[in-house]
Amino acid sequence: MTLALKISGVLALLVSVLLAGASRTAAAGPQAFLYEAVENLTQVLTPTTDRISHWAAQGTAVGGSPLCPNGLLDRLKLKPRPTSCTITAFGTDTIFKDLSGGTLHADFAAVINSDNIADAPEGVVMTGSIDGTLDLSFFFGVVPDLNAKKSLIGPSLPLIRVTGTFKNDDPSLGGTASFTATFRLPFRVTSAGKPDRPVRGEHAFYLGDDGSLIKVQPQEFAFSFPMLRADVTFR
Repeated sequence: MTLALKISGVLALLVSVLLAGASRTAAAGPQAFLYEAVENLTQVLTPTTDRISHWAAQGTAVGGSPLCPNGLLDRLKLKPRPTSCTITAFGTDTIFKDLSGGTLHADFAAVINSDNIADAPEGVVMTGSIDGTLDLSFFFGVVPDLNAKKSLIGPSLPLIRVTGTFKNDDPSLGGTASFTATFRLPFRVTSAGKPDRPVRGEHAFYLGDDGSLIKVQPQEFAFSFPMLRADVTFR
């Protein structure tokens, strides 16, 4: 759900790569990283209409988190025991025309390799859903570190905060859990005053919460396009 601009489909959420999950998910850090693989924008944001987007995402969740509960890992009896789960998601989000916020709904699945161990996991072993609200004001006050000599090309809002609730469809694997997610929309940094446009496959950045630049890694591209990234923390 990209604003205009580019508020890319929220949990616009994928590369089923484990994304170095262990190194990125320190104890106090996000417990899931999701990437938007596909987005269909069916209603463009205007002063008189809301922005409506449908999307598909994929990523990974740390073992023991609500998206990858220990009960599920025990039930699968896989050897060696996984430390993370591959997650897929299909959802929709709406951004209100007055930019006061928005809503999000997505259906999630934890998946494992089934009839083809060479491709991305596809066998569903757990399902759930999330409902949340979008906070478009989260970006305000965060100043990108562009050395005062560079301009940003991409979304008008590089950061979107989402808060909501995850519900597991199997009560034996957990009930509901609250979460906070930060959607980081990719952008380019270019020399100020020079005409430029994004180039497929070339460097791009995410914006950190403190305004720092986070380089998009090779595994965070899909078909040469940098993907929106959602950092998800349960509480």
